[in-house]
Amino acid sequence: MNNEDTCPFIGRKSDQNTSHLYPSKGNYCHRANPPQRIQITHQAELCLNGKYEQCPAYSQDGLERLPADIAVHKRKRKKRSLWPVIIITLGLFLVTGLFVFGFVFPLRASETGETKTPRELAYYATPTSSPLPSLTPFRTLTPIPTSTFTPFPTSTPTIAFTPFPTSGPSLTTPFGPDKNYLIHSVRAGDSFAYLENEYNTTTEVIMAMNVLGNILQPEMKLVLMPGQADPTDLPKFEVVFLDQQLDVIEIAGMYSASVGEIRYYNALGPSAESIPAGRWLIIPVEQ
Repeated sequence: MNNEDTCPFIGRKSDQNTSHLYPSKGNYCHRANPPQRIQITHQAELCLNGKYEQCPAYSQDGLERLPADIAVHKRKRKKRSLWPVIIITLGLFLVTGLFVFGFVFPLRASETGETKTPRELAYYATPTSSPLPSLTPFRTLTPIPTSTFTPFPTSTPTIAFTPFPTSGPSLTTPFGPDKNYLIHSVRAGDSFAYLENEYNTTTEVIMAMNVLGNILQPEMKLVLMPGQADPTDLPKFEVVFLDQQLDVIEIAGMYSASVGEIRYYNALGPSAESIPAGRWLIIPVEQ
């Protein structure tokens, strides 16, 4: 269900009348046909903030696609080349042809009724030999004992593996570059006063670090900073759960975020390329 601050054209992919009341990748714009996902920052600034009439797509009817700076673009898959398959197939045909023409078609002259030359007869002749005479040994020889060589023991090298980034923080588990952030799942009955007391923080800090309105909704995920009272110059985040493995660059493109900031705030390391499924991420958003 949408409230009065929510754009009437925003909703779930299959239901225009139902949407998340906070910026989410599950929100779609039904001004486009078919509906398209919307950038998180655009949702926070216009779609859910009572300013949706300023959206360039709001007054346009029958759109086939949303403007490029509004829609979330899917990553194009690279087409695989068929040349390796073609080359392997041709190689198999060539080997099969050599086998057939080299071993099946040539027949002996006796099988085809042809007369062999003396050289051919010598080639195809079956050699005969007389059995060798049996020899009676003069004496039994005792073999000289040989020494057994014991090789030096070899050491097994230890291979150092570079692991994937960690599976990510669970809810209420401190994480981040200095382990000073945590993710809180809002429960029914939670209030800003409760969060202030539970995490020794302030409502202003919570509002500064999260994209949300003045009302807490159950199941909403918040980024909290226990012990922080000053809201000045704090980053604002979007909480995301990965249900499939994605590249850091792909995630940054989906949420219009910086690759370096995603790696920094989630303590992934400066060279992390891919993030496995089943973990939480906090994505910094523009304020």
